[in-house]
Amino acid sequence: MESEGSTGIFSKWRRYNLIEIPVFLDLCASGMTETVFSDLILYQTCRITLNETLTDTCNLLHNNSSSQAARDLEQLIQPRASYILLSKSLIEGILPAIFSLFLGPWSDRYGRKPILIAAFTGPFIRFVMLSILSVWNLNPWIYLIASIPRALLGGVCGLMLSIFCYISDITNDGNRAWRLACVENSLAAGLVVGTFLGPFIFQRFGYTTLFIAATFTSGLTLFNILFLIPESVKRQEPEHKWKNPFDVSLVKKLFQTATRKRPGLDRSTLWSCILILSLYVIAISGEINTGFLFANARLGWNVVQYSEVSAICTVLAIAGVSLGMKIFRRIGFSELSVALVGTISIFSGSMITAFTFKPWHMYLAGGCGVFSALLTPPIRSILSKSVPPADVGKVFSLTTSVESTLPLATNSLYTFLYAHYMPPYYPSPVYLLSGFIFLCILLLIVVLDRKNARTINPSVYTSLVEDVIN
Repeated sequence: MESEGSTGIFSKWRRYNLIEIPVFLDLCASGMTETVFSDLILYQTCRITLNETLTDTCNLLHNNSSSQAARDLEQLIQPRASYILLSKSLIEGILPAIFSLFLGPWSDRYGRKPILIAAFTGPFIRFVMLSILSVWNLNPWIYLIASIPRALLGGVCGLMLSIFCYISDITNDGNRAWRLACVENSLAAGLVVGTFLGPFIFQRFGYTTLFIAATFTSGLTLFNILFLIPESVKRQEPEHKWKNPFDVSLVKKLFQTATRKRPGLDRSTLWSCILILSLYVIAISGEINTGFLFANARLGWNVVQYSEVSAICTVLAIAGVSLGMKIFRRIGFSELSVALVGTISIFSGSMITAFTFKPWHMYLAGGCGVFSALLTPPIRSILSKSVPPADVGKVFSLTTSVESTLPLATNSLYTFLYAHYMPPYYPSPVYLLSGFIFLCILLLIVVLDRKNARTINPSVYTSLVEDVIN
């Protein structure tokens, strides 16, 4: 719901300036680089593991990745590379997860624009540093230095927190799920464009040029945020300067919002939504960390082949969420029913991937997962509707913090499973674990739907601030 002070601003700006544009550009830059960055870590790990002068051997990873010699080489270097990629996830996850507990409540009071700027500045600095570091052949651990500034500026956790809070500010209960779906479509579309462009640039110009292109794209994103996206929250104390965002009292208020009993607060629904989103992030994060390694080892795919399939699957997901949100709601599906369809779809895709042994199986998995993106928008919408605008930042802070913290531990499990049971082990335990997680989500949604069906007269949620005043 729009804040009181932002109505006039948005009446002039909303039609021409959308948060989806910088979201698309940011994810385009990430899509261009993430798979290629994994390839860079693999290549440099190979170079260090064998010998710095044996570059011809390591070039097999690019020139003849399906050969037996390349697969033998991957068996040697992939376990080591997977731990480097895991360390990258830890760097970019721990601090942002902690910061988000403070930034959401702080932004409720002082506005969304500061955390938006910080969240979009982090990727820009990272790409600038990678553009410089990739000029030389370095120890693969050195490239993780570029992840530090992004972590200090909020990381992915801060990015998603700022976006979800911003969307909640400028929407109402009727159109929030659709706008959240549009944001997820922007995320997916950016990844599609990026995953097509990234390997194309890499094959023709190399790592450094690719990271320079990502820097330019990220710079356009930051310009958009700085000058074209208006503030969505009226500051409660406009005459005062910003106060310290890392005030422990902010975290105390955050937990009071989610745990203090008051009329209309259905804590079981609130925490069920948080659990569902957390489980989803655990599975998706684990699959992303090992996805390229799995396709490379199982099918002998190089970075271009994997990127092409990933892009096709993402296009299908965009079409699925765009059509699904309209069609299923029009025929009378509740938000939880739509989320259930998404869960069944993504469960099917993971199980097919677990049993993959031919290239067309990956396409089949993408087809079955066409409605996978329908899971999260309805759940986030239900979550945001459980609180008034004054408490949206607090709840999304708690949600993004939990979503970011859990994968830090569970990614280690995924890495362990992959490193010890990598192909030719069949079926893949990594995707079997994801299937089990999605099955748990399915059961949670069914239980939540049955519980809400028995709720006859839900009372109106009372904001923590209003509750204290009364």
